[in-house]
Amino acid sequence: MNRDLLVLWQLHHLQHRCTRGILSNGDRIILYDNGRYSASARAWWMFRAFGHTDVAVLEGGLSKWRAEGRPVDNAVVTPNEARFTARLNPAL
Repeated sequence: MNRDLLVLWQLHHLQHRCTRGILSNGDRIILYDNGRYSASARAWWMFRAFGHTDVAVLEGGLSKWRAEGRPVDNAVVTPNEARFTARLNPAL
């Protein structure tokens, strides 16, 4: 697969995954993982590459967050309907 097709596939995949009605282009996105993988860093890059600039990675992951005694809950959240439109950022 050439680079252009790969970028188009990634753009389509990201937009498809984010258009399930829960993310919009104006949302702040905080990513985290369990510290053993780099999934959050890859997701950060993908969001930035496809035009979403208000995205961050939680330093130390969820385990550090919990160790610091920060709030965590398991409340069921019903998100407002939203729409994310991915736009390729050629600078990345």
